[in-house]
Amino acid sequence: MNINIRHIFEKLIDNPSLKLIISAAGSIITFLTGGFGTILTSFVALLFLDLITGVAKSYMKHQLSSKTGRQGGKKILTYIIIIIFANLLDQAGLKGVRSFAILWASVTEGISIIENTDVLGFPWPPFLKEKLLQTKEKKFGGAS
Repeated sequence: MNINIRHIFEKLIDNPSLKLIISAAGSIITFLTGGFGTILTSFVALLFLDLITGVAKSYMKHQLSSKTGRQGGKKILTYIIIIIFANLLDQAGLKGVRSFAILWASVTEGISIIENTDVLGFPWPPFLKEKLLQTKEKKFGGAS
């Protein structure tokens, strides 16, 4: 029995019901998040880079477990909720809230990426590490 995956995929794409489901889901996601412009796309890239470096750091420290994956899932869900909420506030008239929320989340992810890669042995300039510690102290009330 020879299954042609391309043929199956083409049949699925030609299915009007599937097209309706995909377009409805896309429309809902776009409405809730405000669309995937440059700012959100950049944030998603940072988020996944942080997840990859976080898993690598956990693996290197021999702390990789299913808990690591659950934490990543919770983090993504939390960010989705924050972005949806900020987008709805933006649509209600508080202009700039969505952009601010995404930029805040991007900075948070950037800090985490620098921390993860520092543990992995990537060289970071001393002034950048110092700025990281200052930002982290202002944000969380102390370095960890």
